[in-house]
Amino acid sequence: MNITINYLAVLIAAVITFVIGGLWYSPAMFGRRWMMAVGKTEEECKKGNRSVALIGAFVAALMMAYVLAIFIGFAQAKTIFQGVTIGLWSWVGFVAAPTLSNYLFSGWSRDLYLINNSYYLVSLLVMGAVLAMWT
Repeated sequence: MNITINYLAVLIAAVITFVIGGLWYSPAMFGRRWMMAVGKTEEECKKGNRSVALIGAFVAALMMAYVLAIFIGFAQAKTIFQGVTIGLWSWVGFVAAPTLSNYLFSGWSRDLYLINNSYYLVSLLVMGAVLAMWT
């Protein structure tokens, strides 16, 4: 099977995911609850090299978008619904399930699991829609 990747769509999906993450973890949404869940203060979160973290987050978004584009290509998804469905099942199998084990064994708070995993759910749903639309 020959899969064609629309690299512009991958880039746009990654940028959208990066923006969603910025909003998701902002004080306006879940930032304060996330800091409480990880046991850090705002000052502690500001320490360190934020540019490395932000670049890493964007590279991770690019990687997710590229792999999701491959899945969408294999499935020959062409509609928003098909893309969202592939995003959903990707989240269930490759995010929610393995991080559930981490949550159960590490003693993470339920809030941390829900905040992080719902971010990835929304991101993969949006990415799936964007990528399927522009395949």
